[in-house]
Amino acid sequence: MDFFSLPFKGKLMAGDCLYFTGGYHSIPNGCTPWGISKDYYNRFIGDKMGWLCIAYEDGSVDRVPLILGYTLWFRNIWEEDCAPFKSQEAEPHMTALLQDTLYLKGAFEGEEACTLCVQAKKGTAVCAVTVEKNPEKEGTPVFTGVAAASGQMDAFFQNHTVLQGDFYPQTVQAKLDEMNAALLTFEEDYANAPVFDYPERDPGFRVRFSGNSLAEIASGVVYHNYFNLVDRVEENGLFPASYTGAPSWRYDGFGPWVPNANSYCGCFYSRDAGRALMTANAFSENPLVSKSLSYANQCMLYFPQNQLKINGKDIPGHYTVIMNKPLVYSKELRYIGWATRYTEDRFGEDCDNLGNQETDGHGLMMMAHYCAWENASDKERFIGEHRQGIEEAIRWIDWCLKNPGVSFAEDGLLYAESEGGMGDYTLYCNVPCCLGLYGYAKIAEYHGWKVEAEQWRAMADRMYQAVMAKLSAGGKWDLRHQGFHHDPVVVMMADIFGYDLRDMPVEWRTLSQRTYEDDMARFRGIVIDGEGGVGYNSAMMTQNALLQDRVVDYSRLVDNLSRICYAPRLPEPYFVPEGISYSNRLKAVRRQGDLANLVQQAEALKTFLIVAGVSPLRNGVLKLMPRLPEGWQVDLQNFKVQNSVHHINLAAAYPENGIQRIDVALEKGFEGKVLIRFGPFERAENITAVLNGEVVSGPPYRSGDAYWLDAEL
Repeated sequence: MDFFSLPFKGKLMAGDCLYFTGGYHSIPNGCTPWGISKDYYNRFIGDKMGWLCIAYEDGSVDRVPLILGYTLWFRNIWEEDCAPFKSQEAEPHMTALLQDTLYLKGAFEGEEACTLCVQAKKGTAVCAVTVEKNPEKEGTPVFTGVAAASGQMDAFFQNHTVLQGDFYPQTVQAKLDEMNAALLTFEEDYANAPVFDYPERDPGFRVRFSGNSLAEIASGVVYHNYFNLVDRVEENGLFPASYTGAPSWRYDGFGPWVPNANSYCGCFYSRDAGRALMTANAFSENPLVSKSLSYANQCMLYFPQNQLKINGKDIPGHYTVIMNKPLVYSKELRYIGWATRYTEDRFGEDCDNLGNQETDGHGLMMMAHYCAWENASDKERFIGEHRQGIEEAIRWIDWCLKNPGVSFAEDGLLYAESEGGMGDYTLYCNVPCCLGLYGYAKIAEYHGWKVEAEQWRAMADRMYQAVMAKLSAGGKWDLRHQGFHHDPVVVMMADIFGYDLRDMPVEWRTLSQRTYEDDMARFRGIVIDGEGGVGYNSAMMTQNALLQDRVVDYSRLVDNLSRICYAPRLPEPYFVPEGISYSNRLKAVRRQGDLANLVQQAEALKTFLIVAGVSPLRNGVLKLMPRLPEGWQVDLQNFKVQNSVHHINLAAAYPENGIQRIDVALEKGFEGKVLIRFGPFERAENITAVLNGEVVSGPPYRSGDAYWLDAEL
């Protein structure tokens, strides 16, 4: 056949059929990286991306719809063997469905160019052919040539030809819907989720949500992700970002997954591990946490142990992006485009020696040390094992602030070159370092290191002021310098000060309260937002709403977190995905990225712990602050109180008609003060708070968009 280039204008005797070369899209993937909830930027099976417009000399025009999965196909992830269509995990029925619906010859095989056959209109010549894009979708379908032919056709086209009068058959539509039903999660899936029954493996405690199907899903999310989190820690303490055997939907995938992708196995990311260690600590996995901290400290000492220098200065130990691969960013990634100021022109042969500045990971690892120390039953032993790492982490910050010509520290803030900073000075990077300094100062005070305690607290105070001075504007945090991807201040302070906003430093919390609406704006009008990473985006904003008592928002966001994490027909149906895309057309959620990616998983678990409301014991006071979405209940059994040796049972339900019942039982021997917060209530009048069967009273107060009442056990 002789092909003419598109767009075509002239005269082409159509014959029996028209053949078109091409068949992919100018953006040949499923979405922007990490997922998206805006239909303009996402691409799902069954989406209409445009039309082949065939104009005839008789004045008629055929508009052949270009539908993904039918007359158009994806390219990127399809180059890999992906389930359920290909690979060792292929399901024959799904493979057959796709082979039936995909009318592009060569597309299933992944050929660079495919061929589409369209039955031509009889009795008239073609005078023009164009490709028209769907204006409601980013990009355009790509077809490059057209030819006409009659007579014997290729066997493939005998049952894969687009027919006149039925350009988009109902049978094809039904099969595309069936494929989507296997790959995606729909609202009816959430409504029909089963009551969660605990499997045989007993974690020794219960975190049980109930009241509706989304609450039941949350119970499964907590149970399954808790075990996946703690089971992945290796014997030497390495806390890998991916669990062994983890599949991946790829950051820009369209629904299929790559089995056993193991995207980040063997990689000890400081940001992921710092967050995950604090979450594991909240579940009182003390030996596991201590073992992992020990390995992290071995990794961070790589720099002094190897006597690495830059500009003649000894480089202190610090937590790099991948702690067990400390130079991978400087010696490998920068040569394939990772942006850095550490170049040969500026630093000569020393330019690679620093590794990279993962300032957020450094601070989060410091926070993890502090939280683990607070939770340790034998603090002297903990310090004996980890003191060198604690002191070295401080030395790094001090060195950076005193050597700005090398570290690029500026105005009392630390510079960063990983995702949390990207060549900037951000909240996500500097806040955890500041909080880590305060935590280490408290450790020093406890152990009688008076000089260190004074020095470290003074460093923390200076950074606290610098963060306010340089990263706020107009009485709010400057979200241009937020980092990853929201105001992180309140959610990070919760790890140090607990779940009560009133216990957090007033200046920082006030800035976060004033920033809330600006930060929340991206969620307004979006049904489910999982782009940018479930932990960095959805979970973090949900935590912000919870901790700031924004009940209307947190009820929706917590419900959505359950939706994001549940995929009943996919591998590991309760595991937290790295990201999601949402189709407003289908009203469905699609997984993206590395399943149970460590930091996303840890942030989601932290979110549900905040919902349950057992704040870490602090200064002898235990605060119980359930923040339940409307219709939810929580039942904790034998849950260990963080920073204590005692366990607690707690049962609470969302208030109904101004009445809330909470039951609390603590192990005998607990000598601290126990405060219980009731709420949320819509108004300050006609509130009834029932604690362990007895009505309690107290002055209601407003926080966020609701009223609350405090009582003492």
